[in-house]
Amino acid sequence: MKKYLSIVLLSAIVTSFAQDTWNWGAKEKEARGNWQYLVTLMDADKDIEASTPCNWLLVNAPNLHVALYKYSEQVYKARIKAEKDSKKEIVLQDSLLAIFDKRIALFGDEANVLNRKGKVAWLYQYKDATKHQKLYEEYKKAYALNGKETYESNLLYYFAAAGRQKEAKKLSETELLNLYTALDNDLKARIVAAPKDADKIETYRSKIDEELNLHIVVDCAFVQNNYGTQFQKEKSIELAKKIQDLLLKNKCITNELFITTTNYIIEKEGATYANLKTLANIYLQQDKNAEAYTTYQKAIEVCDDQTKKADTYMTLAKLDLKNNQKVSAKNNITKAIALDNNLQEEGHNLIGSMYMSSAQECSNGDPLHDRLVYIAAYNEFKKAHNTSKMNSAKQQFPSMEDIFVHNKKLGESMTLDCWVHETVTLDKRD
Repeated sequence: MKKYLSIVLLSAIVTSFAQDTWNWGAKEKEARGNWQYLVTLMDADKDIEASTPCNWLLVNAPNLHVALYKYSEQVYKARIKAEKDSKKEIVLQDSLLAIFDKRIALFGDEANVLNRKGKVAWLYQYKDATKHQKLYEEYKKAYALNGKETYESNLLYYFAAAGRQKEAKKLSETELLNLYTALDNDLKARIVAAPKDADKIETYRSKIDEELNLHIVVDCAFVQNNYGTQFQKEKSIELAKKIQDLLLKNKCITNELFITTTNYIIEKEGATYANLKTLANIYLQQDKNAEAYTTYQKAIEVCDDQTKKADTYMTLAKLDLKNNQKVSAKNNITKAIALDNNLQEEGHNLIGSMYMSSAQECSNGDPLHDRLVYIAAYNEFKKAHNTSKMNSAKQQFPSMEDIFVHNKKLGESMTLDCWVHETVTLDKRD
């Protein structure tokens, strides 16, 4: 790959030479010789050895061609990587950064070069507080010039540099938060545009979150205090989503501001299963069961995924059980089971348990009739393959004497008068 790149670069050099865009300086013969030597070494992957002709050209023919600075970047990165002396390493790092600056001064292409410089500048200089102002200004400019093409690493370094400016009281908390929002929105848009890179981009989002927390304590109260009033004054979808994102990251979803912004998004963009389900879950956590129930029902109405609908019907059934609404619970469980076969076991166990707990409620004083509910429960537990519960239910079946006294026979059908409304086949306990 490296040799291929050298060939491509040489091709570009030849073309440029033909166009007479080279400036060999006052020592043309020596410059040509050093250039040929530099190209030969680079083509042979001898980057460090190439530093001798490279440095000569930088000193004696700095206007030679932009290709010199492309090679110089490669040479100095190799030297920095190989250097063991920390003091010499710093000198080399400063030299590389100066090479980027010189390239911009002579050949322009500022957006591209600042983007490339940004990948190393922070790593080289962030420990030196005297460099923080310049670093911030350069990353700010790089982002202004490159926008969506700015390297993700440079977005992180830009925010880290801004954080240092905030600590030095050169940026306000609001300015830092606004930058955070802009960069985070940029990264989220990149994930949508390139899903295959989502993991890598999410890593940078997380690192920027960590950096934010170094400079601002972002918690539920912070979001409420800083954005609650703002949202009331200037409602917008962008602000609502920004607030939600901050609240979600800080596990503040029971916050009233989250409910307010969710309802606003539903109003402006329409209801989705996701936002209705989230809202219903919040109501449930707040013990607002009636609101939760209604919202789960709305979520089902807009859902086109059978598994999700089934799961929500099961949630409704459990809310029904809390409110002793057994008929409604049974109906919701039946709908859930019909949509998702994986819920058969859970659903039939729940119905069986409801039947078992209804013995007194379904009693009419008739010893045989009062035992029918256990046969109905047994049938449900059987569908759930719950042997233990089946045995418990069977122990409560009518005796043979109960059946005989009522002039009935084993295998005969009887209907249970109660909310259960089941017709069962007479059986006796062992």
